[in-house]
Amino acid sequence: MNSSIIYTKHKPSEAISLLIEQFLVEFEPVEIALGGRLLLIQDEKSEAFYIPCHLQSDVFSNKMDFEAALDGSDEEDVYKLNRNITDNESAFITMEKDAKQGRSFEDIVVEYDRTYNLKIPLKIYGGQHRIKAIQSASSHKPSIIHGFRIYFGLNRQQKVEIATINNTSITVSNDLLDRMKEQLLGFELRDFCQEVGLLSSGQDFSDRRDPIIPTVRIARTLLLNFYKGKKDRIDDFHIPVVCKSGGLDDDYQHLRPNIDWTDSALIEMGRNFSKLNKIQREKVYNRLVVMVGKLIFDS
Repeated sequence: MNSSIIYTKHKPSEAISLLIEQFLVEFEPVEIALGGRLLLIQDEKSEAFYIPCHLQSDVFSNKMDFEAALDGSDEEDVYKLNRNITDNESAFITMEKDAKQGRSFEDIVVEYDRTYNLKIPLKIYGGQHRIKAIQSASSHKPSIIHGFRIYFGLNRQQKVEIATINNTSITVSNDLLDRMKEQLLGFELRDFCQEVGLLSSGQDFSDRRDPIIPTVRIARTLLLNFYKGKKDRIDDFHIPVVCKSGGLDDDYQHLRPNIDWTDSALIEMGRNFSKLNKIQREKVYNRLVVMVGKLIFDS
């Protein structure tokens, strides 16, 4: 282990030690540049190793990956763990102004991961809005010091857990939590929705309620009621079941291992639902156009 690193109770594996060495060479944290040392900490809940440190914005701003994913080794499976950037909200606009005035941000959570997108090895799990603000201020304040937690060698479970914790520490929709938990289970639900047309090719579920892009909750509810309809007598099946949101629904979790994703009846149902959904949206949109036109004409 590098003499600039102090570890607590547990020593990291050789693979993680190598990652740490690579990170120190590539980014040279401020603490080490000033002759200090860094503390390697292991979170006893997740057993993940991380280093709290500070980096200058001109060192990291062009090496941040906003598309942090559960599985980056397969291009078809690169789907985001974090939220979309909402750069039109007032809180973010204020953040940008602060960054341009030299604001120093803390506790940005990333993983140093060179298994995919090699040119941008810092995968963002928490703080993407702060990073975006820092990048927008690069021409105004190019060398401001910011605080990080750098994780190393995370497995699938650790990635989801850390991303969930860091998105839950701020106001976050249940739909995003659903999406992250579903990613941990696998990509079958997302692939099914792409196949039947509820999602376009390469598209992921929405991380908040959206009139066009479905959420994980909608997709789960659709499948749960399909199988409930097959199981129950039609005379007894009157009220659809709506899945719980904010993590995992017990009924869906029980059903999921038994779903045949290649079932032709399931796929036909999904395609018909997709057509119905599209028709409903078009009718609502056309009705709004007529109403707006009438208001303009009457005025």
